[in-house]
Amino acid sequence: MLAISQMGTTPQAIFYVVGVILFILSGIGFKPAGDRVHLVGLGLAAVFFVVAWNALAAT
Repeated sequence: MLAISQMGTTPQAIFYVVGVILFILSGIGFKPAGDRVHLVGLGLAAVFFVVAWNALAAT
């Protein structure tokens, strides 16, 4: 229905690596300047984006 295809392996790897790095940074207590965005939420968004993209492309 939509004109998108499955995400390639390189972009998937980039999003997963970014998500894991954000999880690790939040686990060791790193806080960005301003502390308005939590790194756990950003990590979840990065990982979930790949899953949502591929699910949407499959429909």
